[in-house]
Amino acid sequence: MLDCDCEPLFFDDIPKRLEELKEWISWREEDENIVMSEDVKLIPFAQNGGGDLFCFLYEKNNVEPQIVLYYHDDYSGPRLEANSFEEFIYVILLESASWSEDIDNDYWRFHYQLLNDEYKRKIDGKTAEELAEEYEIDHLRNLKDVDIWKK
Repeated sequence: MLDCDCEPLFFDDIPKRLEELKEWISWREEDENIVMSEDVKLIPFAQNGGGDLFCFLYEKNNVEPQIVLYYHDDYSGPRLEANSFEEFIYVILLESASWSEDIDNDYWRFHYQLLNDEYKRKIDGKTAEELAEEYEIDHLRNLKDVDIWKK
């Protein structure tokens, strides 16, 4: 686990968290008189400190799932965090740099090895401060909600 706001779920916890997610979705469907699209599947795999869930978003036409953050107490979102799991690891590394100046520890190096060469080049030679700035500018400013609801 890196110094950031993403804590992986244990495999045994995923079914319970999936049931919670279904409950959150049902509340929104009831309150807003909407229905989630049948083409959408959300599978939680991590959570932030507030209990919101990072989920794989499977849709009918995407080959690889996107990563979204589903809020448990807010009807905005879900919010797109990354277009792939590899991009998500990159974003988590950037976020970690914004929380801590130590980008040369074992956790950092382990996650860095999961990246492809494109993402490694974006990180190589940069300081924690530069990576934190990239997180603020390139990631946080470009977040958008994903529409998973039937039209």
